[in-house]
Amino acid sequence: MSKAGKFLFLFSFLFFLVLCMTRIIYGGWHDGMWGPLGLSIVFFALGIAKDHRAIREIFGMRTTKHGMNMGALIVLVIAGLTCLNILGVRYEKKFDWTSENLNSLSDQSRKAAQSLKQETTLVLLYRKGATGEENVARSVADLASMYQNVNKSIKYEAHNALQRPDLAQKYEFSSGPFVVYAVQGEKKTKIETPNEEGVTRAFLKLGREKKKVFYFTMGHGERVLDDKTETGLSTLKDELSVTYDVKPLILFQTNNKVPEDAGVVAVIRPVQQFLQPEIQALRDYAKRGGHLLLALDPGMKHNLANLTKLFGVEFANNFVLDLRSQIVQGGPAMVLGTEFSRTNEVTRAFTQPKTFSVFFMASELKVDPSKSDDLRVEPLVSSEQTMSIPEPTERVSFAPNGPHMLGAVVEGKIPEGKEFSAVIFGDSDFLANNFISANLNRDLVMNAAAFLSADRDLISIRPKEPKATKLNMFTQDFYILVVCFLIPLPLLMFFFGGFVWWRRKAA
Repeated sequence: MSKAGKFLFLFSFLFFLVLCMTRIIYGGWHDGMWGPLGLSIVFFALGIAKDHRAIREIFGMRTTKHGMNMGALIVLVIAGLTCLNILGVRYEKKFDWTSENLNSLSDQSRKAAQSLKQETTLVLLYRKGATGEENVARSVADLASMYQNVNKSIKYEAHNALQRPDLAQKYEFSSGPFVVYAVQGEKKTKIETPNEEGVTRAFLKLGREKKKVFYFTMGHGERVLDDKTETGLSTLKDELSVTYDVKPLILFQTNNKVPEDAGVVAVIRPVQQFLQPEIQALRDYAKRGGHLLLALDPGMKHNLANLTKLFGVEFANNFVLDLRSQIVQGGPAMVLGTEFSRTNEVTRAFTQPKTFSVFFMASELKVDPSKSDDLRVEPLVSSEQTMSIPEPTERVSFAPNGPHMLGAVVEGKIPEGKEFSAVIFGDSDFLANNFISANLNRDLVMNAAAFLSADRDLISIRPKEPKATKLNMFTQDFYILVVCFLIPLPLLMFFFGGFVWWRRKAA
């Protein structure tokens, strides 16, 4: 190739380089960029015209042909990978091979995401540099990606609140490291815990036109909904308020009639007697096909044992003791519910080992042998290795006489009534503020509420926890592994590498 041709190709390359740098710095195309592009093309064409014979000879060489074949192969591979990546972006498909399905959504979440008809946005506001800010942003982004794979109308936005004070004011973000909202048009709901369950419940709430009403009876010394002390129900109320309209119900103020809009009626630890007209109101509600949640404590004169018996469940009004509670630093009055129904929707998901619900001063429930054939009673949660006593005493010789049923599900009809359902517990302490977060307590009551209100899509989503894969090996097996594999393989690779190096050096 002549010296003039080399200079022409050099100038062509330099002008092309100037074009690229200008394009990058400017961030777009400008009419002035046509100049270096045209000069680059002109110098390239002049270089080919000047040394066309030399170039033809170069391309006719054997080494050039082999090189061009290799170059063509490389170009084809790059083109294939590019096409594969384009197809992967447009038609994304993920596979979750983890044993706990950590990288995929539950069936409830998938249905909730698919049911969204309007564009819904997950909005994360955070404070840059706050503790845990990066971890939260990463986890919310990963979670949003899983929902977007199900429904493309779900969007995700993350904003630094310091840079977007307008959004901080709109979403009332004034304290804390972050806040997450699910937004659909003018409606928005705050996600207290940015996990799968929190996001799914927010989507379900946005998708509902009207909330079902969850009534709690009052006027008999029941636990108070707004009470934030250890014995109150404020935590339970906050949990239910996400998807239900929670209201108190004083029967004598409603002429002893349960309102027609009642989705569920809950009676939580009455300490005073229900009068006969009030009990009749609950019976009439069951006859109308209503849904009842009863959590009764032993030793209280609530006068509701006859009502549970009408539903096919005997309230034994005794006290169950459990010495296993010592593992959670509790006394014998603290009872661990360890046996759950594997068929009922309320507890079907409670399959993880070493999980339990925690009760305190609980009474045993029994299936009434004389119940009607129209009633179906199923034990919901039971406790083995426990004993029951008629009255609490200072000293008890512990002799297990269990298992004891602590919760039951009733479905069916009472005389002259429609199909109804009820969930009955022999304890109310597990619903109180100081116990509801203990192990499975929260899931148990929230699943019971979803079951009673016929909201199967609200059955609690159990947290997914990664499990370590253990390799159990005897000492003899370990020595065999070391002698046969861990020591010989590195040595074999070392000598093989040395042999290859020696042969190449001698070639």
